[in-house]
Amino acid sequence: MSFFEAIREVIEELKKEALDLFQRRIVVIHTSKNSNLLSVFEKGILRKEKSLLVHDGDEKGKELEELLKRKIKLDSIVFAKTSKILGLTYDNAIIDLRNNLNPDDIGRLFGIVRGGGMIFLILPKRDDMKNWRTRFHEILASYPFTLKDVKINFEKWFYKTLLEDQLTLIIDLDKEEIIKKAKKQKKKEYRKKIFIPEISEIPKRIYKTCLTQEQVEVLYSLENFWKKGEKSTFILKANRGRGKSAVIGLFLSYLVWKFSKIGKQLLIGVTAPEFENVEILFKFFNIGLKKLGIKVKEVEGGIEVAKGRILVLYKRPVRIKEKYWDLVVVDEAAGIPIPFLYGIIKRFRKTIFSSTIHGYEGAGRGFSIRFLKGIKEEKLAKIFEFEMEEPIRYSKNDPVEKWLFKVLFLDAEPCELTKKDIYDISSKKLEYCKVDADKWFIERENEVRDFIGIYILAHYRNRPKDLALLVNSPNHFPRFIKTSKGKIVNSIHLSKEGNLSEEIIKSVFEREKPKGHVVPLVLCRHYRIVEFGFLKGIRIVRIATHPKVMGMGIGTFAIKEIEREAKENGLDWIGVSFGATPRLLKFWTKLGFVPLHISLERNTVSGEYSVILVKPLTEKSKEIVEKLNYEFRLRVLGSLMDVHFDINHDIALFLLKTPFEQLPHYNLEFTENQKARMEAFLKEVLPYESVAEVCRDLAKYYFLNTKERPHLSEVQEKILVLKSFLVKSWKRAGILLDMQSKVVIKRFREAMKKLWKFYVIK
Repeated sequence: MSFFEAIREVIEELKKEALDLFQRRIVVIHTSKNSNLLSVFEKGILRKEKSLLVHDGDEKGKELEELLKRKIKLDSIVFAKTSKILGLTYDNAIIDLRNNLNPDDIGRLFGIVRGGGMIFLILPKRDDMKNWRTRFHEILASYPFTLKDVKINFEKWFYKTLLEDQLTLIIDLDKEEIIKKAKKQKKKEYRKKIFIPEISEIPKRIYKTCLTQEQVEVLYSLENFWKKGEKSTFILKANRGRGKSAVIGLFLSYLVWKFSKIGKQLLIGVTAPEFENVEILFKFFNIGLKKLGIKVKEVEGGIEVAKGRILVLYKRPVRIKEKYWDLVVVDEAAGIPIPFLYGIIKRFRKTIFSSTIHGYEGAGRGFSIRFLKGIKEEKLAKIFEFEMEEPIRYSKNDPVEKWLFKVLFLDAEPCELTKKDIYDISSKKLEYCKVDADKWFIERENEVRDFIGIYILAHYRNRPKDLALLVNSPNHFPRFIKTSKGKIVNSIHLSKEGNLSEEIIKSVFEREKPKGHVVPLVLCRHYRIVEFGFLKGIRIVRIATHPKVMGMGIGTFAIKEIEREAKENGLDWIGVSFGATPRLLKFWTKLGFVPLHISLERNTVSGEYSVILVKPLTEKSKEIVEKLNYEFRLRVLGSLMDVHFDINHDIALFLLKTPFEQLPHYNLEFTENQKARMEAFLKEVLPYESVAEVCRDLAKYYFLNTKERPHLSEVQEKILVLKSFLVKSWKRAGILLDMQSKVVIKRFREAMKKLWKFYVIK
């Protein structure tokens, strides 16, 4: 018997076991020759089943596709388009990782293979594993580094977990050798039998579409949630592959059927971070409609029934609150900021939130804890809650899912803290720790899990590739804060930026977008200068504190330590970029960070404007930052009526504050007519509308002149921002400030008297 015949027998046996247990199995194949792969796949297990080939789109991948399609039933797709196959199911998958290993693809692709299926991972020949660099590594190399400088720490971890997994078979086709045999497993599991409720308005045709008893139970629970008259929210949690999006889609089809029967209006808004997140929901929504015999008209973003009286539409998160809805469904809610979600609950009577607990989207467990706590504390709505556990496509204890959670740290949780740990924190007995990324995964796995667990509970929208970026990219590096007992209480992701060549900086002027170096390249581009790009700095990519000890000064301690390390290494600045909120701006500006940039558009998911703040560490950087900050404030004052007309007034005021004492670049001058009109306004003879341009010029001069200015209260400053720059009505300004409009006018006039007396009358 030849080696290839023997391998086919081993794989056939593994396949039989997988089918018997309704589980999946992994087969790792080392080879540089596509002909070897054809020898394995041309007979036996794959010939009558539906398989998927995923490759990079390179010549070797295309050649493999052409060879295999001659022998087996095969669909194929390149990695760049794998988001399009979410929700599809295959008997087997052949994933060619020789020239592309993006951790996000691993998290996404493994879910499409059903129980009883095989996942074949094609890896380079073993002699090449030490230099295993792929197309994914190319995006991790930013100036001055090249592909050779990118590390393969994640790849080493990836392969180590495969070697350690007892049920994974690893073979070397080039050397005709079995590197590791798969251990046999005989414990069988059975699905729960599905029982349909006797009393339910939902037609049995819909219940019979469910594949698990849990889906049936969710449908029944959603029906009860809808029947309750009070304001309520339904929170559905599950790991990936449990069918939560599908069951919501089926429930929506029932609602459309119900309302079309009684001839009533029904408006349902569906949102998620990206449209691809709701494709499964809409797929099963349409399946349900067909089973119920409902004819619909497709419109942009969804469907229409009964001449527009029933609408089910997808809207981006930033647009969902612009329209009235009878029901709002938020899928993958963990990817949307919690305050934004609270706004949805406050605005609408019925809401459904679906979230992945552990999955390549990440953040779900932390989301549910913090989200539910806020709803309960603020008494926003009656809560219905359901957590799904049984997978749709494979058995509950599928070993491949367990391996996936391990390799991508999908189930990471922060460490438990004791009273001693809390005491250490309150006493500032903390240590700032550096990490050897080359050994971190291999030697200190539990530490990595604690580190990532903090990000998950801190509600970062995590992706597996973020972790690979952290330990592979030569520009990126981790730090953390720990207690005296070694408990991680703050996780930090840093990136070296700056020290750029003049050529790279000038390329940005021509609309090119070099990789990395977010802070210097954005500032150079928008201010058309090169000086800041020559400086060296550190960007704080992520920083998060253990949720049980937030507000105890750990973040401040961490930032001071980052600053100390940066100074010791001769760096010029530390910077940060984030979605602007009053709370975050207050935190960072209090620590000496200076606003230098605001994005031109809101984030389509969070609805926030992104800002960049920098803290200068050297005299040279201070001089440049001071210059940029003045230009930034000048720009903001000009954009509040236009580009940033919808910004929160508290955020606008934070952006106009500065630690620098600066004089405006011009003298404040008015015509005699303007002076006469202003005097009349101050005496309450003329209305504001007669002197609006004078008031705006005065207010602008005040915010630019931080060296010579009269004292205004914070409330007066807010009124100036709201009226003179955001152009709000007196009534609207009063609502935003919780004041009567006549009081707002009075305070505004008092502020103008101070400015007029200080700058004009003198």
